[in-house]
Amino acid sequence: MASRYYKGPELLVEDTKYNYSLDIWSTGCTLAETIFKRDPFFFGDDNNDMLVKIAKVRGTDDLLEYLKKYNL
Repeated sequence: MASRYYKGPELLVEDTKYNYSLDIWSTGCTLAETIFKRDPFFFGDDNNDMLVKIAKVRGTDDLLEYLKKYNL
């Protein structure tokens, strides 16, 4: 993933494990851009800003649980 706009939250918090779920996230971002006509769907200035934008849409509960589970 070269573009920050398509990186999953896991990569934004510097998790080093890459799996297929990140590809699904990127596909979902692309579909959201098409449906809602926003390019990019999540637009942030840096990784922290991207997490804030994602949390506004998805909420923080899952993100906080993930961070705690993997000690990130």
